[in-house]
Amino acid sequence: MAHGWGIHLKESPDWPLFAAFMCIVLFLSGIIAGVYCWRTGDKQPRVAIGSWFTAVQAMGMTAVFLWKS
Repeated sequence: MAHGWGIHLKESPDWPLFAAFMCIVLFLSGIIAGVYCWRTGDKQPRVAIGSWFTAVQAMGMTAVFLWKS
């Protein structure tokens, strides 16, 4: 059986880039929640906004990991 030749590319996610992106998104969600709390004077929405951003970020990154693998 003859074997061909060619270029084999093996791509994988850039894990340090994803980790940096996740840290940036978490930092931004905290800033957004803090600014909202500061502008409205109400502390409960801050927790809800921060939790929602964190959950969306985790779900989005999981979807990217599963889609790419």
